[in-house]
Amino acid sequence: MDARPAASRLSGFPLREHLRGYSLPKLRDDTRAGVNVALLDFPQGMAYALIAGLPFQHGIYASAIAAIIGPFFASSRFLMLGPTNAIAVLCLSAFMGLRFAPEQVLIAMPLLLVMVGLFLIVGAFLGVARLVHYVSRSVITGYITAAAFLIVGNQLQHILGVAIPASSTFFGVLHHTVGHLGEAHWPSLALAGGTAGVYLLFKRFLRILPTVAATLVVAAAAHATLAEFCPGWDLRTLDAIARGHWPLSLPPLDAELTRQLIPAALAIAFLSVLESSSIAKTLAARAGERINVDQQLLSMGLANLGCAFGSGMPISGSLTRSALNAASGARTPV
Repeated sequence: MDARPAASRLSGFPLREHLRGYSLPKLRDDTRAGVNVALLDFPQGMAYALIAGLPFQHGIYASAIAAIIGPFFASSRFLMLGPTNAIAVLCLSAFMGLRFAPEQVLIAMPLLLVMVGLFLIVGAFLGVARLVHYVSRSVITGYITAAAFLIVGNQLQHILGVAIPASSTFFGVLHHTVGHLGEAHWPSLALAGGTAGVYLLFKRFLRILPTVAATLVVAAAAHATLAEFCPGWDLRTLDAIARGHWPLSLPPLDAELTRQLIPAALAIAFLSVLESSSIAKTLAARAGERINVDQQLLSMGLANLGCAFGSGMPISGSLTRSALNAASGARTPV
């Protein structure tokens, strides 16, 4: 066992190990994986921001910031950082518990992100991630399974084209969804089913294409065509973000607000450690590799700090995007 303190095992620029001997074949594979994950990031980032009670663009900003900052300091070549379902639900639950109005949430979010980032960075230097070694594989499997169910549950309302009350539990989401089945919007359901069918066809017969990217392009084109020529095809859409509009955010200096946010920040930081460590270790084991979990904490902490000043939201290791990154053949964090 390595007896060195955790801080001595941290690297300020681990990406340089991957840049040595970087080649065109690696660039080709990384590009394909990058396109796939980026196009999945857009809808997922928007969905998780809405789940957290934030404007949808905050999820896109957080996805971009985390995807840029994370790989510079990460240990895993597969783990993708960004908004996640579990973190979004935890944010929603925390702000609902504090009875914050939507405008208060926007004010408090940058400060919450700074606190989460600092907790993760301090945890990286103290070697907090080593505590994950005492979490059994059964717990990790159970967590990943529960997260997958929660992801599916929170997307059902969008597949059905209905709006349901916010809930921070899977059974709450399922209860509200079942209660609104009679309001299902058939064009939304048809587009969701068609998108799934196209994805499966591409995955089965056209593996040379970036599957997720090609599916999203086909689905978007189908929606645009049907919206133009079919009067009853009225899917709910979101307002576009103005070109070049990416506002900076500044954490407020408020001692009382800081005190209120400490429990939520600690909970999000702890969940991020468990979430990202579980995913990164699972993917690394499949590839026969080892990772430095403390280095992953450092990358997440710095990414959260970046989101604090870039109008983002809390980020962690994403189960679906990391799995897609690995399945798409990513060779390095590039």
